[in-house]
This record gives sequence, structure tokens and C-alpha cells, in this order.
Amino acid sequence: MLHGFTCNRRWWRHAGYVSAMGSDRQLILIDARGHGKSSKLDDAAGFEPELAAADVLSVMDAEGIQQADFVGYSLGGEVALDIAARHAERVRRLVLLSAHPYGTGPESLKFYQRWANMFQACGMPWWFAEATEMFGQYPAWCRREWLRECARSMAAQATAFGHLPDVSAQVAAAHVPLLQIAGGEEPALERYKSVAELGSPGQFTALAGLDHLDVFLRSDLVVPHVRTFLNSVTDR
Repeated sequence: MLHGFTCNRRWWRHAGYVSAMGSDRQLILIDARGHGKSSKLDDAAGFEPELAAADVLSVMDAEGIQQADFVGYSLGGEVALDIAARHAERVRRLVLLSAHPYGTGPESLKFYQRWANMFQACGMPWWFAEATEMFGQYPAWCRREWLRECARSMAAQATAFGHLPDVSAQVAAAHVPLLQIAGGEEPALERYKSVAELGSPGQFTALAGLDHLDVFLRSDLVVPHVRTFLNSVTDR
């Protein structure tokens, strides 16, 4: 299970996924590079997608797991998509929570550079106001967990966001069963919906009234769709 930007593996427990899914499945929660207890990085080059993918594969190898189902939220979903694009044989089924493989273009550079600059100048507390502006209210534990993160690493990751490659063709060629779940209020809803067309088979579910953060936080709505997909779609 691969968390999102500024998050860590504890988020899956806080949001209820571990209690909801851990009784009948082996769950492996990973702190992405620069997040949680993973090594902190100051250079955007350290957040290249192939490096993030290699980290996950190293954990799988250490656990003796050849192939797995992936559940990834936002940044974590993009890492999972990159693994499917580069190492399709390691992916059994793919569940995405508001993620896409289309990369970022020049128009995104200014947006993400602002994030990088603000993390550098103001540290993690700045993110509280940004998150409130983007998502409205959020649980108090989100703030506590954000304070655990390293602002320098978040700045480097934000810079890297401006240069992500488009791997959609490789994902389509991988023929991976795919479920995309997104919030009905997300500006990128149609883009997320189109990702389902890359799966073999591909499914899409929009959760009415939810924004990008809500999609993760509302495990009570997400987990039933995940369970149905994992139990009904056969292995490749």
C-alpha cells in the first residue's frame, strides 16, 4: 500500500484501511523515499520515478513476494503505475485512488515550484493552510502526521513533480487489471476516469461529493469497492 505526498505509512492505519482489510490480507505498508521513516532527500533527482519504483520492488524482494496487488493513493498511485509500466510482471492487480500516469507538462512547473519554495521558506506548518484551502477541514491527526515530515524533502519532491514522464502507453501495454476510484468533486475527475481505459479490464468509480483528500480519508466508502474488485477480478 503506497501513500500520497506529505503522508506516510501510518496514514493507512489512521484512516481505517488496516483494520478494514488486514484481517484477511497481508498488507505491506511502505514509507516512500523522503517520507515517514525513510531517508530524507534534498535533491529532486532523488525522487525520480524509477527510483521510487525500485524501492518498492526491493521491499517485495526482501519479503519474498514475486507479484502483488497494489493500492496507491495520489503519489503512491503514480508509483504503482510506474511499476506496472516498467515491471508489469510484478503487478497482479492495481487499485488507484485519484492517480494518473500522464506525467506533468511545462504548465505545471510554476505550480509545483511554488510548493517547493514555500516548503523551503516556511516548513511544514505552511502546508496546513494550503491543505485547508484545497480540501477544507481534515482530521487533527493529519496535522500531527504532517509535522513529522521533513520540509526539505517535501520541497525536493514537489520540484520533481514538475518533470514526471507520461507512462500511459506502457501501462496500457502491461494489460493489468485496474480500478480507479476518485472523488466526484475533483477538478481532474475526467482525467482520472480515463485511466480506467488503460486497464485490462479497467473499472472506474466516482465517489459523489468527495475531494482529493476525502477519497483517501473515507475508507468506509473506498474499501467495499476495493474488496469487490480484488475478489471478482481474476489474476492475470
